[in-house]
This record gives sequence, C-alpha cells and structure tokens, in this order.
Amino acid sequence: MDLSSKPIFLPSIAVLLFFACSGFLVPHIEAASGYSNLVYNSCANQTLTDPIESYSQTLSSLLGILTAKSLHSSFFKGSVGDHHAAFFGLFQCRGDLSNANCYNCVSRLPALSKRLCGESLGARVQLSGCYIQYEADGVAENSEPELLYKLCSETEARGSGFEEMRTEAFAAVEMGVKSSGNNGFYQETSGEVNLMAQCHRDLDICECGECMTNAVQVAQEECKSSVSGQIYMGKCSLSYTFYPNGIPSTNSHHGRGHHEKGTETSSAKMAAIAVGAAAALFFGLFFLKLIKSWVKKGDDDF
Repeated sequence: MDLSSKPIFLPSIAVLLFFACSGFLVPHIEAASGYSNLVYNSCANQTLTDPIESYSQTLSSLLGILTAKSLHSSFFKGSVGDHHAAFFGLFQCRGDLSNANCYNCVSRLPALSKRLCGESLGARVQLSGCYIQYEADGVAENSEPELLYKLCSETEARGSGFEEMRTEAFAAVEMGVKSSGNNGFYQETSGEVNLMAQCHRDLDICECGECMTNAVQVAQEECKSSVSGQIYMGKCSLSYTFYPNGIPSTNSHHGRGHHEKGTETSSAKMAAIAVGAAAALFFGLFFLKLIKSWVKKGDDDF
C-alpha cells in the first residue's frame, strides 16, 4: 500500500493547530499589566541641539545597552559617548520581578520615553515595575532624596486601628530595607497593611534607611488617612495598601488593589488549563483512532 497517497498528515496538523491555539505549544508569558502601567514621567527642559545626530545616536546607544542589560540584571547604570556628546543612564526593576519580566518591562521604556519626552536631554519614566533615567552630560541633576511623585487614594480609612497598623508597618519597612542586603527590596504584611519598599541598588545601608525614613514621613504627612499610597523619592520608593476586611490570600506583589483580581485570574487560568488539557487529550485520541481507521481502510482497498 502506498501510504504517501493518503492524507494521513492532515489530522496531525489539526492536532498541532488545536494545541497551538490552546496555548500548549507557546511558552506562558506573564501578563504585563502587573508591571507595565505608567506611573509618572519627568523631562528635562533642555532639548537636543547641534549636533542633533550625534546626541540622538549616543542616546539610542545608551538605551540599547540598558535594555540589553535588563536581560540579566535588575539594575544597571553607565554612560556612553565622548566630550562631544555623552549620556549617563540607569534602570532598575522591582525586586520581585523575574529576569524575563524585568526585560519585558525595561524594553518598553525607550519608545515610551521618546513619546513622552521627545528630544529632551534628560528624562525619568517610571512604570509600576521598573524605571529608566538618563541625562546628557552637563544637564543639572536635582539633589537627592527629593519627592518625585506621590499618589494617595481618595478613599480614607474609617474606624480605629489604621494609624497604629500603618505606623507599625512603616517601622518594619525602615528596618527591613536595612537588612535586605544589596537588593534593597522589601515587602511585608503587617496586620491589615501590605507594603512594599525599594532603594536604589547603589545606595549603602545607611543611605537606603535615610531615604526610606524620608519616604515614610512623606506618606504620613501627604497621604494622611488614605487607604493606599505610593511615594517615589529620588532614590527609593514606598507603597502601602490597607485592607479593612483582611488581606486577601494571594501571590500578588503589587499593593494597588490587584490582590482579589489576581486570585480570581489565577483560578480562572487553572480551570482553563484543566479544560484545555482534557479537550486536547480527547481530540488527540480521536484523531489517532481516525488515522488507524484510514490506514486499515487503505490496506483493505489495497
């Protein structure tokens, strides 16, 4: 029997298409919504002047280097150029991001900084999971550690206990960042308050602690009774979320009210995977049986 004349390969292709459409042949990539949201941006007043091409090429080279470095590191700083045109820059990812997600986050920033800041000679663009900062040689850098950005929830905590729990959480984070080592990242749940803090990787323990103390003070003074707040200083950041009904059980790391949604999404994904696996098994067995019947039919015809 000449099997090459039989369309036996068609069911196999159908099986492959089913698996591909079901996501079984494609590596799972974590949804970027947890770390790619734009938080804020700031742009230097100075813009590119002659020689524009030289500055543009130098900046592009720097951004390319920063993006490439994010494949293997969560923090990097460096400079590119010469006395004619030089740029200094750095990036840092949130301490709980994997290398793949860090890269995915940082790789969005060059195009985003171009869109937001245009031909500016300096910029800082902060996403929820990473940020990038660069400036041309000679551009004045603001003193550290100043407040760059704050976001306080309009919802205020009601009832007793909030101030005490948040104060306790803030005390824990000030000690936590000092004991976190070179990573400078700390996350903690204290009572019904979930908080996250991170320092520049190039800060020593004392500098990190000082910056975090300033961030805590800003949060207390600016956010007052807000149930959540985000504070971005020059070289550290702090965020907290208060859950009056108790912190949901979840693996979510970002304290902006995504915990319940994260739990529901995780359950839905598990259910979808189970259903997809069962369907894939059924169709696989079905097509294998169909192949055997075609082969048998071909032998009978022969």
